[in-house]
Amino acid sequence: ALEAALLSERPRGKSLEAGALFGLGIFHFVIPLLLPKEVKPLFRMQGPQLQRQEGLSQLSRCAKLRTRRSFSAALILLWADLFYTQDLSACELRYQALIRVCPRGGFFMLLGALAALRSGDFGSAFARFNSAVTASRDVPALSDTAAFYVAWLRCMQLQWAEAAPMLEAIIQRGSVRRLIARACLWLGYCWHFLGDQEKALEAMRSVGSWTSETGLTLLDFDDSVSFLARKAREYITRPGLARVEEVILQARLLRKSGRAQDALEVLDCASEYVHSQQQASQDADNVAWWLYERGKLRLATRHVGSGNEDMAKVVAMKPNIVRELWLVSHAHLA
Repeated sequence: ALEAALLSERPRGKSLEAGALFGLGIFHFVIPLLLPKEVKPLFRMQGPQLQRQEGLSQLSRCAKLRTRRSFSAALILLWADLFYTQDLSACELRYQALIRVCPRGGFFMLLGALAALRSGDFGSAFARFNSAVTASRDVPALSDTAAFYVAWLRCMQLQWAEAAPMLEAIIQRGSVRRLIARACLWLGYCWHFLGDQEKALEAMRSVGSWTSETGLTLLDFDDSVSFLARKAREYITRPGLARVEEVILQARLLRKSGRAQDALEVLDCASEYVHSQQQASQDADNVAWWLYERGKLRLATRHVGSGNEDMAKVVAMKPNIVRELWLVSHAHLA
C-alpha cells in the first residue's frame, strides 16, 4: 500500500532524479557523520557544514518527488530533524506527514515518540512508543528499545509494579546488550521500591555482564556504559539506597516527567530527616545532593530566592560527590 502511494503516476525520469538526489544526499550528509575523525580531512572538498546542508537539501528534494526513494529520504530527514538540527517543530510536522502515508512504520514511530518525549508531550510519547513496539515486532532491537521507553515512562510516574514485568521481558529477549544493562538497572530500582531487595540485588548484579558491548539503542538520557556499571556497583556495595537517595531518585523521575511541583513535595517529605542528618554531620554528600535537587526545582518553579539559598548551601558544604561531579559547578552557575 505504501509503495503504491509513493509510486502512483510517476514518470520514469522522476525516479531517476530521485535516485540521484538520494545517493548524493547520502554522500554529502550521512557518510560524513559515519567517518572516523582521522579520515574526515581527506573526505572534505567543501566545509563540512556546507556539505551536510547540501546533503539535507538533496534529500529534501528527493522526499518531495513521491518515488520509491522518497520515503527513505523522509526517514533520514526525520532523524536529522531530531538529532542533527534538533528542530522539534519540523520533526513533528514531518512525522505527521509520514504517519499519513505509512501508519505502521516502526522506525519513524520510534523517532516520533522520541521527538514527543523531548518536547515534553509525555502522553503522545507513551502512545507512540507503544505503537512502535507493535509495529516493529520483526526488528527486535527497535521493538525492545521502544518497549524500554514504555517501561521507563512508567518508572517516571513511579509505577514500579507496571514497569517491572516489561523490563523482565526485555531482559529475557536479549536483543541489545547495552539495552539489557539499562533494563537490569531499572529493574533493580523497581524491585527496590517494591520492597524486594533480594531481587533488586540480583538485577543489579546482572548489569556488569551486559555492559561490555557498545550498541546503538537510540536512548535519550545520560546512562553511558560506565554510568550503568557504577550505579549498579554503588547499589550492591551499600547494599541498597539510602533514604535520601530514594527520595532524590523519585524526585528526579517526576521532574523528568514534567511534574516539578510533585517532585518538590517528594523532596520536602524528607526535609526533617535531611536536616537531622545535616546537624549530625552525617551523609553530607547525599544532603548536598538533596539540597541541589531542591534548589534546582525551586528555581524551575520560580521560587528564585529559596532556590538560590539552597544552591549557596551546596557550595558552602564543599561536598565530595563522586556520583555527580558537576554538582558544585552547577550550583555556582545557578
